[in-house]
Amino acid sequence: MDKISSEEPTSSSDRQIAAACSYLRTAEKLLLNPTPGAIENAGFVLEKALSSTETWQSTDHTALESLTEFHELCRRVKTLLEGALRVQWTYIHRISSATQTYSPSPVVKTWIPRVWNLSIHA
Repeated sequence: MDKISSEEPTSSSDRQIAAACSYLRTAEKLLLNPTPGAIENAGFVLEKALSSTETWQSTDHTALESLTEFHELCRRVKTLLEGALRVQWTYIHRISSATQTYSPSPVVKTWIPRVWNLSIHA
């Protein structure tokens, strides 16, 4: 299943990819229950994953299997993040639509302002 977790990384590129995959797995677990706090924490974890990928050497071809797993994890986390944002958007709009139509009594009342008879003489 996870080649990186079952084998010990040998090169520095493998170790960096393993660290990034670890961050992505953490973000994946956070996004399974998409609360606003989980989405925010997943954002911080994804920033760490991104910072760990900045020093990768593009000339190292021995880490091809690790990169394949990394790309699969990226696609999975992207899909989970999009779904989590959709869930939160739906939740926010559901609450706002419920509060906009709220009436404390079963009878809808229309407010009509009183007309005052006011005369001012100069």
